[in-house]
Amino acid sequence: MSFLSRDRSASDPAYSDDAPSYKILSKDMGITAGVSGALMFVTIMLMLLISQTPLATIGLELYNIFPLLGVVVFGVLIGAGRRYGLKGLLAGDMSVALIGISLSVFGYSWFGGAVLSPYDTGIYIPAILVTGVITIGITLGAAVLVFGTNYDFMWAGKASGISFLLGLGVTLLGSVVFPILLFLGFLLFLLGFLFDLVYEIYLTARNRRTPVANGLGVYIAFAGVFVHILIIVLRSFARK
Repeated sequence: MSFLSRDRSASDPAYSDDAPSYKILSKDMGITAGVSGALMFVTIMLMLLISQTPLATIGLELYNIFPLLGVVVFGVLIGAGRRYGLKGLLAGDMSVALIGISLSVFGYSWFGGAVLSPYDTGIYIPAILVTGVITIGITLGAAVLVFGTNYDFMWAGKASGISFLLGLGVTLLGSVVFPILLFLGFLLFLLGFLFDLVYEIYLTARNRRTPVANGLGVYIAFAGVFVHILIIVLRSFARK
């Protein structure tokens, strides 16, 4: 669905070595979970609002015209939003932070609204609830794995970037000559967000950033997994 910048080096503004590390049950972890949860709630509400509007139709048309076009448009919105959201938060520039956060929330809301739009409105809430349970389950499993071990998950960031790049390449081929490859591209993007979720949770565990910045990072990854699983759940509900 989208790609994110992999600019997470020691010089990345997303890093902060000053804050102390914290455990899975702590005040800082509560702030991180609260921020990501609040952003996800707003995103879902906006998805529902957008789903029956011309904006959702435009989102679908981006993929119908040329699948890679949709990937790039939504990827740029979400990726730029993450970059500038974190940059603003860690620099104390709330204007930049709010612009970045708004871009990411809008990108996910627009994409989610477009995903919902072809289906009967009666399955929206059940599909979102099922998707939420699945995504939360995956997130909790990743958190237990990361917080419960001393394993170094820095590799997950590189694995995420590779998955996104492969997804772009496969989607390009699927858009031009082999449409069957579009499904493989979808799976690669989902895999990329799964790796990204593990990586963001790992950064949270190591407290490389402030709790609020961690919340934004986790939200970006969580929402990426959520919207991809939502596609699968909606199709499953529609076949019943």
